[in-house]
Amino acid sequence: MILLTFIRHPDPFFVKAEYAPSDKEVLHKRQQVAQNLLAPHSRLLQFISSHFSATRLCSPHIQKTFVRLLRATLTGLMHSTGHPLARELRFQIILFSLRVLRYATVVSGLGQCRLKDQILSAALSWFAFAPRFSFGGNRLQLKAETRLLSDVDLGLKSVKFMVPEEPASLKRLRDKEELLFTLLENEQSRLKVWLYPLGDVKDQYVHNVQLSEPSEAVGLRLVKTAWAVSPSLAIHLTTRFHSPKLHREVRNHVLNYPSKAIDEPEALSVLVNGILPSDVTWQLKVSFML
Repeated sequence: MILLTFIRHPDPFFVKAEYAPSDKEVLHKRQQVAQNLLAPHSRLLQFISSHFSATRLCSPHIQKTFVRLLRATLTGLMHSTGHPLARELRFQIILFSLRVLRYATVVSGLGQCRLKDQILSAALSWFAFAPRFSFGGNRLQLKAETRLLSDVDLGLKSVKFMVPEEPASLKRLRDKEELLFTLLENEQSRLKVWLYPLGDVKDQYVHNVQLSEPSEAVGLRLVKTAWAVSPSLAIHLTTRFHSPKLHREVRNHVLNYPSKAIDEPEALSVLVNGILPSDVTWQLKVSFML
């Protein structure tokens, strides 16, 4: 499966604000362009998913083909677009990957754990982008995405029994699972606010979603895990969660390893926060040299 790697989507907070009604025709054109680019990938995923349901019990070679296809797809997903309209497709791929992982009986225990680790990394790659609500006001799209995130949450719980024997690998997988569960809950809560700004929730899929902050101990552990997966992922935790200790922990990572965050513009605001602190010296020299 070939994944779309680039769709331009400027951050609305950095676009010139005008005191005028939104141009719905322009927005519709942008939405149509993105949907036209994503549609072939969605159709291909539907085709592959239906064939997996029909053939997964036929031959072990077919199962291995699906696993190899998924490995290539998940690798591409790590570098694909962060456009708001791509959220549904990305997590449909994650959900299908979890299905294959659960029912692929020919994969060894070690292979299952490697595939699970790759699925977790691919799912976390969505959160390496700045938090985004939605593109436009399509409530049906938002409800579908919210239900999909709930299904991914359930899919992750259905494969929790697949754990490696090595203590180090087990800890890494459990930490990534905890991070992903926390971020999925946060993403659902953001969509809930967009759908029901007055709190009059009527949808069973989002009724029990609560906007909550992780505890300080959990938050610090999440930062360490997120930084190991991707510095961008750790940096954007500061936007999703407002714990001062979490912010300080992310800043310490940026302060000690500035070269790893050189491709993330938001790292600068985490580092200096509007002023030039006294502990920022050689980090700026590294940035300019790179």
